[in-house]
Amino acid sequence: MTNPTIETDLADILREIKSDQREILKEISNFKREVDSDQKAILKEISDFKKEVDSDQKAILKEISDVKVELAEVRGDIKSLDTKVEQLDKRIANQEFINRGVLVGLILVMLGGLAKIFELGIFK
Repeated sequence: MTNPTIETDLADILREIKSDQREILKEISNFKREVDSDQKAILKEISDFKKEVDSDQKAILKEISDVKVELAEVRGDIKSLDTKVEQLDKRIANQEFINRGVLVGLILVMLGGLAKIFELGIFK
């Protein structure tokens, strides 16, 4: 076995390595530009989405605030109606008392009239 002799010039190998190295660096540079471009697009989309979420959040908070104001108004109306119902309840109770008194008086007058008619002598 004889060893084959390799006859190549080291300068040629070095040139090939440098050429390959330049190509690799160009590819890396192109890839970096693509990544930077994609990153900018993604960051813009995120920023737009954040703005949209912020505006939606503000709208929701405004609606919640409006609902709280309306709820306070409804509570005030309920208290007002509660007071009116209590007043009506007192009036009805008073009216029932008066109606009973009138009915009792009317019955007594009728009994007195009947007693005079039949002269029972109870009320003489």
